[in-house]
Order: sequence, then C-alpha cells, then structure tokens
Amino acid sequence: MHTIAVTPPSPFARLARRVFAAALSAALVFSPVPAPALAHGLPDFVGLVKSEGPPIVSVRTKSEPRQNGRPRTPDLPFPFPFPHPPGPDGRPGESQGSGFIIDRDGHILTNDHVVRGADEVYVALKDGREFEVEVIGSDRRSDIALLRIDPDDLTEGDPLPEPVKIGDSDQLEVGQWVLAIGAPFGLRHTVTQGIISAIGRHLPRDIYVPFIQTSAAVNPGNSGGPLVNLDGEVVGINAQILSPNRTNAGIAFAIPINVAMDIQRSLREDGTVKRGRLGVYFGPVTPELADAYGLSAPRGAIVNEVVPDSSADRAGIESADVILSMNGREVGDAGELPIFIGASGPGATVTLTILRDGAELEMTAVLDSLDDAEAAEAGLLGLRLEDLDDEAKEAMGLNGGVRVVEVEPGERTPTDVRNKIRRGDVILGVLVKRKMRLTPNREALSRAMDDADEDDTIVLTVIREGRRQIVAIRLGR
Repeated sequence: MHTIAVTPPSPFARLARRVFAAALSAALVFSPVPAPALAHGLPDFVGLVKSEGPPIVSVRTKSEPRQNGRPRTPDLPFPFPFPHPPGPDGRPGESQGSGFIIDRDGHILTNDHVVRGADEVYVALKDGREFEVEVIGSDRRSDIALLRIDPDDLTEGDPLPEPVKIGDSDQLEVGQWVLAIGAPFGLRHTVTQGIISAIGRHLPRDIYVPFIQTSAAVNPGNSGGPLVNLDGEVVGINAQILSPNRTNAGIAFAIPINVAMDIQRSLREDGTVKRGRLGVYFGPVTPELADAYGLSAPRGAIVNEVVPDSSADRAGIESADVILSMNGREVGDAGELPIFIGASGPGATVTLTILRDGAELEMTAVLDSLDDAEAAEAGLLGLRLEDLDDEAKEAMGLNGGVRVVEVEPGERTPTDVRNKIRRGDVILGVLVKRKMRLTPNREALSRAMDDADEDDTIVLTVIREGRRQIVAIRLGR
C-alpha cells in the first residue's frame, strides 16, 4: 500500500482559494456580457484573387522635361498621395500606378495624381499586353481619372478581360475584410489584405471625398488600384497613405467606389465635374460650442464667415449660424457639408436648416458654381488659398499662414507659379517692392500683392514638407 503524504495548505493558498471561489460565484450570479465568438479560421483569398486579377492593370506614364529642365511632377498634399519619381534633369520622367477595367469598352479608373501632367500613359494587363491609352478626363478634387484603351488596338480573338464587379461602398462596415490589389514599387499584381478601419474620413484638403480608411498594406504604386471585398466587388480606389516616411504604416485611404463611379460618369459625359458652392467658411461644432448653442451633442457646421454676394449671402446666412442639415440630410460632421454642397451642382436649389439664437430656421439657397467662384478668387498669382486653422497652426508651431489649396493650370497663372509653387505649400511672407510683408491670412497676402506690378519679381517664404524655403516668382509671362 502506498502512502500519500498530505501537506496542509499554506495561509496564502487558503486566501487564493477564497478569492477564486468568490470570483466564480460573482461570475455565476452577474452573467457578464459574453465575449465575441472566436473565428474558426481566416478567409481563403485564393479564389477571389484568381477571379479579380485579370481586369487589374498597371499604369505607367512618361513626362517630357518642362521649362526648368525637369519633368512636371504632381503635388504632394498631406496625407500623401503616392508620388511620381522625377527623372534626371533633362530626361523624360516616368511614374507608376494601378487601375482597373470597369466595362467592356475598355474604360479604366485610376487616380488623377497618377496621370496628372503626363505626356504619355500606358497600361499593362496581367497577361503582359501593354497599350497606350487616352485620358478621357480627370478630376483633381476627387483624385479620379478615366482612361480608355482604343478598341482598334486589340487583336481579333484576343479581347480584354471581363471588367471588375462594382460594389456598393455605402454598405461598407468597419471590420470588414478587404484586399488591396496593385503594383507597389512596381511589383505588379501584388495583393495585400486588411480590414475597413473607418468610413467617412474627412481629410484636411480633400474635402469632396468621404474616404475609406483601411489597414491593408498600401505603398507607392498602389495608387488607382482597387479595394475589393470578400464578394469580389470593388468598393474603393486606393489613393493615399498617412505615414512619416511615405511607406505603409497601416493607415491607408481609398476613394469610395460610389463616389468614383459618379465622377467617371460626369467625365464621360461632360469631360469635367461641376460642383455647387454655398460661399461660407465654416468649422466644426466642438463640445463647448454644442453646449453654448443648446445642442444635445456636437453636430453641424458653424459658419465663421460668409462670402459677400455668394449663394449663402443672398440666402441670408450669417456668421455664427450653425448649419444642421441640407435637404433633410443631417450634417453630423462639418466635413460632410462640402460633400453635400459639391454633389448638388451649380444652380441647384437647396433647403438648409440653420440654428440661430436658439431657434431652427429653414433657408433656401441657389448654389453658385464652384469653378466660376474659384476662377474669380484666384487673383494675380493664380492660386486658391485657405487660412491655416488653429489645429494646423498649433501642429506647425505657427501664428498664421496661408496654405495653397490649388495651383490653377490655366494661362492666367504665371509660369513660375506653375513650376515652383505646390499644392500644400504654406506661405508665411512675401517680399514685394523690396519690402517683406508677413502673411498670417489671405487678406494680408492680398493687400501685399496689391502693390505688385504684373512684371515684378516677388519672393515668397514658404513651408514645404516641414522645411522653410525661399522662392522667387517672376510674375511676367
């Protein structure tokens, strides 16, 4: 017979047992919320990739040297769209991106910044065929470009692959699996996976796109490629990343496919995209403002300034009004307002719900044309500008400054401005007639430029990608 010695439990062991018993009793009594069920395995993407691969194309462009001896390269706002690498001075520059075929007529969607400024655009299919394509139209504000393969370039019996399946980006939910397909760093038909991290993201200067945020690995060369759901449907176009070094950091942004399809229809029919304009400068409703205005939660857009003789001015909108809704659509976040307004188109009549003096008012406005208004506002330099908001000034350690929103491409913009000033530059000061003037806002810059003659050379102090630069601009053409 074996004898088993039993050692009495220590005081610490007895205490531990009592704590465990109490915890088990509490769990049985209070029934906590059950944890989510564990997945039995990750999705298998093999079949999906095989079916989606053929209509995905690689895009490459060529640009001839411009007046300064270098290829014209697109601007790089923050967050960064993926850049065109400039070629050596005096040689053609090349860039790369991605795209996808959307119909049997050979139309292809990609990003505007992939083809912007290019003299030649080529697409390569997965089977190795390459075609020079026509740029049907391009929209800088949404970063969408529509290309087309000429049917006459196709060999009889060797048609284009079936187009992609178009999904519904309005049905996306945070947490869904997605694939990003493209050519990062020139590695064609690369597939990465991730989830939808957020929807309806409003980036600082891309105010007409409610971006999809995703965790899929996206890098330069993915621009214009599709974001695909598990049903094999394209739900977005990969466009930008947020990163300290311009490579994947797990935060990428895609243009919703519903937005992209609306844009391509306009480009196909009119060659351009026409947007409405209300004529207000606005900001978000903070918790403090919501409390002061008697709102139950922060929502809407507060009007900081009304542009004289604009649609808003004619409708009777005033500074300090809060715009709560448009045509019955609630403005939950201030960033939604320009999307609603821009999509309505010039000449559209809209009904706005305004909060003023504790009461909700309804006002009717007939929208102006955004293009017409911006052309009138471009001024001597051919620039569209915005004042830095408080958040941007704090982040950059500045007391003021004027950000370049757009460099107008037309002939009325001086050649030096087109070649030397970039979207995203922040103008801190301008030297006119040998006198340096600080430019904390657009009004100060405008006053300084009033003293310049059309054939003068001015000097701008700008911040570009975190560094100060001095830029001489010859105003004469």
